[in-house]
Amino acid sequence: MSDKSYFAPGEYIGDIMMEDWAEKLGLSADEYGDLLVGDLPVNSLLAERIEKVTGVSAETWLNLQKRYDQRKEG
Repeated sequence: MSDKSYFAPGEYIGDIMMEDWAEKLGLSADEYGDLLVGDLPVNSLLAERIEKVTGVSAETWLNLQKRYDQRKEG
């Protein structure tokens, strides 16, 4: 049985960001929606953009993505 108690990094972003933050991240509305549901993975460039907007380190966002990917595959 797989562990379904994991979240895409974008779900955390959705909790702390407002809709207009898509523009601040350089994302289209569709890309932002994909990020929120886990269909757009957080890569190093996006992690740096998120860090600038949220103050949460890029390393944290990359680690969240890595754990999400591992659990999703598991």
